[in-house]
Amino acid sequence: MLAGAALPAAKAFATHQRGVDAWASIDANGIVVLTTISGLTFTAAFDSELLIGSRGGARGYMSFGFGDENVDDVAELGGLDFNEAGEPLLAWFLMRLRGSDGGVTQDYLMGQVDTDASALFHRYILFGHNVNAEPVRFEASGQVEIVRR
Repeated sequence: MLAGAALPAAKAFATHQRGVDAWASIDANGIVVLTTISGLTFTAAFDSELLIGSRGGARGYMSFGFGDENVDDVAELGGLDFNEAGEPLLAWFLMRLRGSDGGVTQDYLMGQVDTDASALFHRYILFGHNVNAEPVRFEASGQVEIVRR
């Protein structure tokens, strides 16, 4: 039954893969309000530079400042989800927490961000260590550029 079914994202990804690799360059910063699923809110200074590839590559960082405390993450893996026309809709990423010694820890964070290059604000959803492992949402101003090779 499932063997003949095609998921929309899988179909869009297959459409995109015609020998072209795509990368989303996502730069964002500013003061953001993180909202948890249960309704708690936290204000943080946010800074991020990510380069997410369509074939699993990811580089960059994401940093949150909560008063005197900073939470820094380093990109490990990523990917892009495409629409039927082969345009990226969102980027997903797996990050590792940077420890106080500058090295990465075994504490992971997973997230996604929309990749609409015309938008002034981009929606993020994060799952992981930053807020008691409860998913959070926020919007941040920034730029998205799609590069195809």
